[in-house]
Amino acid sequence: MADSFSVCMEKLVAQIEADTPLAQFCAGTWGRDLTLKTALKKRHEVHQNKLPVIMITRPSVTGHEYRGGYHKAVHRVRLYAGFYQSDADKAVPEQIRFEELICDAVLGDGAFTDSASSVSIGMSANDEGIGHPSYFTVIDFDVAYDRELTDETSLDDFKTFAPGIDMNPADGQIDAQDNIIME
Repeated sequence: MADSFSVCMEKLVAQIEADTPLAQFCAGTWGRDLTLKTALKKRHEVHQNKLPVIMITRPSVTGHEYRGGYHKAVHRVRLYAGFYQSDADKAVPEQIRFEELICDAVLGDGAFTDSASSVSIGMSANDEGIGHPSYFTVIDFDVAYDRELTDETSLDDFKTFAPGIDMNPADGQIDAQDNIIME
């Protein structure tokens, strides 16, 4: 059985932590080791002495499909990468190189990429120095992941979320409606 996507996220953290070029860049450029977390903090909550940091989240999942005993979906993984640089003239090239090395680490050969059906880089954006002397970049990755449904859970049971909210009712009437608006 394929693991939960949370295990895949743990593999992502391990893969980035094990990336030698990224680790060497952080130590050589900023004199500090990179910190990785699967958490989200607001920028003002990250103290400058904790930089460089990569915070990893999973803000959305799309393309849910149940086929052949598998739950297939595309998970959006978002990395918030920050560093400290007091010299504004050095920030842009460091920000670019930091982002490139992060992408290399994510897409490299390892347990994370082996556990996903596919991994592709989405959009990235940086703060353009608005928080000088700390700089942040956000990078999105789309991860196609197939998770095997357990033998104990039938597809009909899986579609039933809670008592009274049945997406696969015997009477043929769907009793719930999805009102979530995605932007």
